[in-house]
Amino acid sequence: MLRRVGRFVAGVVLCSLSMGALGTSAFAASQLPLVSSKGLDQKELVKLTSEAANWTPIMVKPYVAPQLFKGSEQQWHVIYDLLLTNFNSHPSTIKEIQILGRNSAAEDWKPVKTLSGPELIKNFTRLAGDKDAPLTLDAAKVGVVWVNISWDKESDAPAELTHRLVFDSKNQFGTPHLYDYTCAEIKIDKKPVVVISPPLKGGKWLVAGGYIGKLGHRTALFPLDNDLHSAQPYAIDWQRLDEKNYSSTDITKNESNRSYNEPVYAVADGTVLGVNNRFIDQPPQKPVGDERLLWPAGNSLVLDIGNGYYVMYAHMRKDSIKFKPGDKVKRGEQIGNVGSTGNSYGAHLHMHVTSNPGLLGADGVPYLFDKFDVIGELKNLDKYDEVEGAGRPHEVIDSKFNGVHHNELPREGVLLSL
Repeated sequence: MLRRVGRFVAGVVLCSLSMGALGTSAFAASQLPLVSSKGLDQKELVKLTSEAANWTPIMVKPYVAPQLFKGSEQQWHVIYDLLLTNFNSHPSTIKEIQILGRNSAAEDWKPVKTLSGPELIKNFTRLAGDKDAPLTLDAAKVGVVWVNISWDKESDAPAELTHRLVFDSKNQFGTPHLYDYTCAEIKIDKKPVVVISPPLKGGKWLVAGGYIGKLGHRTALFPLDNDLHSAQPYAIDWQRLDEKNYSSTDITKNESNRSYNEPVYAVADGTVLGVNNRFIDQPPQKPVGDERLLWPAGNSLVLDIGNGYYVMYAHMRKDSIKFKPGDKVKRGEQIGNVGSTGNSYGAHLHMHVTSNPGLLGADGVPYLFDKFDVIGELKNLDKYDEVEGAGRPHEVIDSKFNGVHHNELPREGVLLSL
């Protein structure tokens, strides 16, 4: 996470899943699901009895079915993660990942996006490995590919995707081999995205940590409850700037932060499902205590807004939440105040929507705000952490998307009036 107001846990939150040099061991085979013959016709069943073994030593597993949504830059997006596990006994160097799409089984697959070279390096994270070989997975190691795909029109997005993986390695006999195979089909969810109101009012509010991913949330994948969860790919850290674009007049005091104690509002009618309301604010820039890893959201509230959607608000000020589980709230009703509790480096509101109520052991879903006004954007997102740490004003420029927006998710780095 960014040191200032990024993700809940520092770094890409993936535990070490190393399994030793499994190669093609009996252990690996016994743990994989059995191949099912369900739905195959007689000709396909006969083929299974005689075809060559289809070795796929790098296993590819998509996490969370991607859902199509509209961003404030007027493009349509899907984002998802691919977990790559090298089950080979040899290092494997990835050359290319090609994403293909189609609308039905009757169509041929067509290229959608290709990741290779610097772009693949930028969107690939390993748990361990030689820093001078960023695309090499050692034996029995794991990496994640962060996939972001955009289209200019909703109708351009296909109904399903698959993945062509090309990499250099050695086969079971130690002979160099170029592997090239297609796997991991997934469907794009095109159901309507939930529409809510913004959780704050007024302006200028900076959108940090959004779906583009420069400020952290996009690459948060959590090992919880013996599974991986992507709770925050659409999460926003809301941070208010003053008229001179400072977030704080004194970075050593929470009370000097422009966001601190700002009212937080219900984004929809709903029922309060759970509340934490006992943590004190963290020292600015230097959070302390082990509790921030167990309760990274600090003082938080989870709101059940129906239809399987849950809104999580994090880092609120102690005793500012006046609700208990079971209470009903109305859209626009104040539910608390911005603080800096939990795993927080400065006052801000963290908010995201999930398909189940776990704070982090949940899967994030996209959401749209019914109305917001883009009033600018940061000139250089990459300098955000440096500027915050030094207590300098952010450099803000006009955005080509300035103006009123409806039913969109604001892109990371924009400034909003709400």
